[in-house]
Amino acid sequence: MTLAQLSKEIGVSTATISRVINKEGNVSESTCKLVEKALVDSGYTYRTRNKTVKGSNSDLVCIVAGELANPITISYIEGIQKGFENSKKKIFIGMTGYDLKNEYQIVKYAITNGFSGVFMLNAIESDALVELIKHSTIPIILVNRYLKEINTDVITVDNYRSGYIATRYLIEKGHTRIAHLAGPKSSISCQNRMMGYLDAMSDIHNNATWAMSTGYLPQTQAAVETTEYQDFIKNVYPSAKMALDVQKKSTGSIRNPFIPIANEHKQANDIMLTQVTTNPNADINKVIDDATARLTDAIQLYNSSSK
Repeated sequence: MTLAQLSKEIGVSTATISRVINKEGNVSESTCKLVEKALVDSGYTYRTRNKTVKGSNSDLVCIVAGELANPITISYIEGIQKGFENSKKKIFIGMTGYDLKNEYQIVKYAITNGFSGVFMLNAIESDALVELIKHSTIPIILVNRYLKEINTDVITVDNYRSGYIATRYLIEKGHTRIAHLAGPKSSISCQNRMMGYLDAMSDIHNNATWAMSTGYLPQTQAAVETTEYQDFIKNVYPSAKMALDVQKKSTGSIRNPFIPIANEHKQANDIMLTQVTTNPNADINKVIDDATARLTDAIQLYNSSSK
C-alpha cells in the first residue's frame, strides 16, 4: 500500500502521514495514533529519513540462512558471493537458527535499512513473514524453498519430481517395503518430495508392480485392470481374484491395500509356499484347501464387520 492509498483510506494527508513517520512537525496525539495504527494494520514498511544510512546500505545484500553446518547452505552462499564478485556489493549474512522470530527480524532489518536486496535460504513460512515480503520495498529472492502464500522470485529444484523418480526407481528394482522420511512439516521442499513419493506409490503402473511383488491387493481399480496385473492373478495368484471380487462387492471399489483381506491373502500364500517348499510329502490339495479356508474366514469376518 502506498502513502497516497493510505491517505485516502484514513482521510489524512500524505504530508501529515510523512510527518508522523519521521516524527516531525506539530501533529495531534489522536492523529498520530490513527496514522500509526493504519501503518501497522496495512503492513506498510518505511525507512527513517537518514541519507547517511541509506547511502551506506544500498550496496549491501543480505543472505538469510538457518545455519552454516549444512554443506548445501555453504554452496548457496558461495554461489551468491561468486555472482557478486565483479560488483561493488557487499554480503551481509544473517543467521536465524531456523527461528521464525529471528528470520522475520533480519528481513525487516534489511528492508528498513535500505539494503539492496535479500536472499532467503530455506525460508520458513509464517503469516508475519508473508505480509512483510508482500509490502517489501526491496527485492527478496527465495532459495530452495518457496512460500505458498506469496508470488515472488524463487530459485529451487523440482522436489516433487525428485521424490517421484526416486520412489519409482526403487519399485522398478523390486523393492517392496519402501518408507519415506518426510522431514519437518514446515518445509515446502519436504512436502513436495512426500507428494512425489505418494503419487509414485499410487501410480497405476507402479502400484500394480508393487502389488505383484508383495502379494497385497492393489490400491486402485485402475491398477487391478492393467494387463500385467490381470495376467498375474490369472497365471500366478488366482486366489487374489476371489479376494478382489468379494472386496469390490462389499465396498463398491478397490481402495486401500492394507485391509484385513489383503493381509490374510498374503499370509495364506506365504503359508502355502512354506509348506510346499519345506515338506516334499505335503498334500498339495490339503494345503490349498487350508489356505482357501483361511481366506474365506477372513472375508466372512470382514463382511460381518462392514455391515
